[in-house]
Amino acid sequence: MKRFSLLSVLCIFLFTACAKQGGEGHKRFPDEHIPESERVDIPPPPPVERVGTPKRSASRSLIDEGISLLQQKDYDKALRSFENAIQVDPENGIAYFYAAKANVQRGKPESALGFLDKAELLMGHDEKWKQKIDELRTEAKGGLVNSPDAVFVPDQLPY
Repeated sequence: MKRFSLLSVLCIFLFTACAKQGGEGHKRFPDEHIPESERVDIPPPPPVERVGTPKRSASRSLIDEGISLLQQKDYDKALRSFENAIQVDPENGIAYFYAAKANVQRGKPESALGFLDKAELLMGHDEKWKQKIDELRTEAKGGLVNSPDAVFVPDQLPY
């Protein structure tokens, strides 16, 4: 019993001594004691852009393949290529636009409207794409038909 009492007192003493060292004089973060003028600011990392992601690159390849198929008038294969691009990268509005274009070319304009809505949601802020989406929507709804064989290929795809 005497050992237990002595051991208990010793433990309490050690805990008390450790607690006093960790009081006001102890800094949890070492930079807190460095004057503001001597601190080195590390800028945050740049935001991750979706442009250079592997998904976007794979999606872009599928879109390029689909555009080539559209130009060859192989609309069914082109549509599959665009749908695969959408599966790979659901945030790539260009894939939705061309899936809509393929549906219009296939003679199924009603199937194009959902793709156009999604394309507009993702790319409607870009005036060039907004105009092309609106033109294709008009064509899909049976309005003004420019040229059923024309395939819009922008100068530089923004992906």
